[in-house]
Formats: sequence, C-alpha cells, structure tokens
Amino acid sequence: MHEKNARGFTLIELLVVVAIIAVLMAILMPALKMAREQGKRVLCLSNLKQLSLAFILYADENDDRLVCSNAGNGASNQWVGRTWGNYKVVGEPMPEPEQLDALKAGALWPFVKEAKLYQCPAGYRGEMLTYAMMCSIDGFKVEDKSPVWKKRIQIPQPAERLIF
Repeated sequence: MHEKNARGFTLIELLVVVAIIAVLMAILMPALKMAREQGKRVLCLSNLKQLSLAFILYADENDDRLVCSNAGNGASNQWVGRTWGNYKVVGEPMPEPEQLDALKAGALWPFVKEAKLYQCPAGYRGEMLTYAMMCSIDGFKVEDKSPVWKKRIQIPQPAERLIF
C-alpha cells in the first residue's frame, strides 16, 4: 500500500515566501526604473545625433548653407514644414496626419525618413515633434523673415554651439 506523506505548505511558509518576494520587488523596482530612464536617455541622444547628422548632410548638399531653423515661415528650407505653436497654445496636439505631413515637408526629412527620430521617448504622447532647433543659428531673423544666409564656416566656435 502507498502511504501519503505529501503535505501542503503552511500559512506561515506561504507568508514568508510572499514577504521575500515583496522585499525583492521593493529592491528591484527602483533599479528597473533607473534602467528604463537610462534607456530613454540613450535613445534620445541617438535621435539627436541622427538629426544633427541630417543637419550636416543638408549643408553638404546645399553649398554648405544651413537649414532654416524657423518652422512655418514659408521658406523652402525650413527644418520642419510648419509650426506646432498654435496647437500648443490651445493645449491640443496637432492631428497625427498633419504632424507627419509637416515632418515630411521639412528639409531634413530626405536625410532622416523616420518620424520616430523627431520624438524624444520622454516627450509628450501624441506629439511627433518633441525637439526644437536653436533659432537663428542659421542667420534667420524672425522680425524681417530674411532668408538664411549662414554657411557652416560662418558659425563661430561650432563645437560650442547647440543645434537641437
């Protein structure tokens, strides 16, 4: 005959296991959150690098002239095809098809061709463009909408300048 020596876990044993799992989770959760944030930072820097390379490639193909930093002014070489400003004022995101059309109309799109590169992973959901370009790095004057005249060689101390 077979004897049944099998016994179940006691309530105390189960509570100890649950407590150990809870302690491990409490220890690991901050580390996982930090790893996720680090991943977002790495992706954000990668996106900025790709946009900066597109900025350089644009200049290479356009007689060393810089892309226009001001969006929505009607210039043929603006970095994105229109401004998001009106939507930001009312607090509503621009509809996604319009956002994508605006990115594709920009002078950097032929060098980027990926909408996700315009968006920081820590940015607002629903916004395809979460980066901004430094205004007037290209010589554009907002007050008179003069054309971009600067070439890369005309930027003093370029290593100390920000593009995005």
